[in-house]
Amino acid sequence: MFLRAHELYQKEYDDNPRYVKIGEHKIPLPKQPEDRLILNSDLSSKHQKFQRNIVPRDIRSWKKSEERAYVEAEYHKREHGQWQYIKGRPFYIPGSMYPFMSYWFMETGSLPTFRIEALEFFLFWEYVRDHPDAMGYFIIKCRRLGDTEKALYVCWDEATRWRKSNCMMQNYSGDQNKKNFRRLAIANRKMIYFFKPKNRGMDIPDSFLDFSYSPDVQTKKKQRKQQESSLFLQDQISLGLESGIQAFPSVTRAGDGSRWRIAYLDEAGKMKVAEINVTKQIDILSKTMTMHNDADIIGKFQLTTTVEDVDSGKSVEKCRKLWNDADINNLDENGRTLNGLFRLFRGYELAAKVDEYGFHKRKEARKRRNATLKKLEEAGQFDRIVDLKRKQPASVKESLVTPAKDCILYPQLLDQLLERLRENTDPFGQKYATPLTRRGNLMWMNGVRFGKVQWMDDPNGLWEISQHPVTPNARNVNDGGLAPASGHIYSCGIDPIDSTKGSGSDLAINVHRRLDFSAEKGLEFDPAGNVINDWDMITNQTVCTYRNRPGSEAEIIEHVLLTLFYYSVPAFIETQKGRFLINTLTELNLFPFIQLRPIETFNNPMSKTTQADVGAAASTGIIHLYVNAIKFILSNYPNVHKHLEVLEDAREFNMDNRSDRDSTVAWGYALLGAMDSSLQSAVEEHEEEWTEAPWAM
Repeated sequence: MFLRAHELYQKEYDDNPRYVKIGEHKIPLPKQPEDRLILNSDLSSKHQKFQRNIVPRDIRSWKKSEERAYVEAEYHKREHGQWQYIKGRPFYIPGSMYPFMSYWFMETGSLPTFRIEALEFFLFWEYVRDHPDAMGYFIIKCRRLGDTEKALYVCWDEATRWRKSNCMMQNYSGDQNKKNFRRLAIANRKMIYFFKPKNRGMDIPDSFLDFSYSPDVQTKKKQRKQQESSLFLQDQISLGLESGIQAFPSVTRAGDGSRWRIAYLDEAGKMKVAEINVTKQIDILSKTMTMHNDADIIGKFQLTTTVEDVDSGKSVEKCRKLWNDADINNLDENGRTLNGLFRLFRGYELAAKVDEYGFHKRKEARKRRNATLKKLEEAGQFDRIVDLKRKQPASVKESLVTPAKDCILYPQLLDQLLERLRENTDPFGQKYATPLTRRGNLMWMNGVRFGKVQWMDDPNGLWEISQHPVTPNARNVNDGGLAPASGHIYSCGIDPIDSTKGSGSDLAINVHRRLDFSAEKGLEFDPAGNVINDWDMITNQTVCTYRNRPGSEAEIIEHVLLTLFYYSVPAFIETQKGRFLINTLTELNLFPFIQLRPIETFNNPMSKTTQADVGAAASTGIIHLYVNAIKFILSNYPNVHKHLEVLEDAREFNMDNRSDRDSTVAWGYALLGAMDSSLQSAVEEHEEEWTEAPWAM
């Protein structure tokens, strides 16, 4: 005997609910009921496996009152969800997931297998659906995860749960969109009778599933008879639900003018700008899904995508922008992200095989992936490594890495170095005992400005340091003012910001320790004079980085001063955005902390030697020079680099996105600040060989 609706679990929330962490999101769980209302509570943990509902075969022969009570109970579960014990642990199965698991026939023709990733998907979906400041979600995922199937089901669920709930679908490919729509229509046709609403026309239409009665003439007597016999509990009348699901062509502005409960853009990251400008389409459709000047959200977006190198590399940059604009850590005054979406990354481990309880075999998946990567690395097939990581990403950074052909700073070498830094291993695969860098903050000792600077460890600090200064806070007195004393040991590059208002690039600082063989110990050299064991070097490398967007101009000055005073180094500043910084340092009588442009950076040094040449604008010549300087240090000293964020930024660098690569620009300016005639000659000499692979070690 089944439980009636009033006997079933009722979803409620405590004032201090339990939470589950999914991605960056802390999602509240409803109250857990007593065991008698939790499925599998009467079984041992070994036998506690997910149970889908199985409708009795003879239900249509039951008394109408009993049949109706059973259906009412199913609708209750669709709204409130249920709890189940699985392998000794209680799990909440969201109401939106309940029909999917028990009644949704997938493209394969079978019902879904219970998987923890699916549970996370529906918990996240309901969180987004019910959040008043979420316009929807943006999911970056691995391949073959089944999120398209789940998103199609969500369209159906929302359209059939509420009256006048219209849903629209688009895909980067018109043909694929038709296939997706057909999948949905077939699943609708196979849906259990009491959840399936009537629809106009064919059971499997081409592009529009219209949930209303057939357009034939109906008498009141006929309507009444249909209503009395119907067990679809939305009280259908002659117009039915007045909901529908429509597939649209792959063009911008499709769907404009209608009101949508769900707008599903499948493979949004692959949409070509010439066909569907995703950013513009989101903006257009947002107007159809909000009210009261966007104050109230009445519809939700679903954006799911894998990331592939299509549309001449623009697809990766597009996904990166969508991802960054959906950052819940950067909310506006209204509590919304820049594009209104909540983001979620779903990596390759979620596509792994599952055990009999639905838990993913993560270790097996990692072992298999690592073995494949190792084999490709040994074969020198670095492009295939990037491709594999994008299809089976372990992190969103792997998904969004710039295609190797678009990065101009030795992408294959950078990928190798990044892998090593993420694993905290040396060139021989051995783990370092401690991390290579530490995060923290710099502050004035005892609060005395222009006094001594001290370092404070802080895992969330703004600075990252791999070496503290040889002599912290060293300084000279120059004509009554302060001057740096360690410019012969360090150079510093700064990529400033021109405004603290709105969004934009960050202030980036890079402190570089100059090459000094007299400070090195135990170095080995090959016959050509090249360092063999560069991993043992302590010079010729970045030792301190900063990247942040301060909230005021005063804060910009303070953070720059703290860095320059601690390392006692002048700054080589990019001047197009840095004039404010240069003027302020000059007004503070700290002109010696501004580095003059090295003579070696001029095409004609004889005509460019005046004091007015502080810093350098980002001219074509300067960009070319610092790009070559970075290439030189990467290829000749690949193992000295310890700052993960600097190399990650460099991996995304190309000539078209310099404004977003603040850390790379600061690094380049730090290297220019350290440039002398010998380095300039070495760079020019080596430049001819840079089309060859430099990473054989």
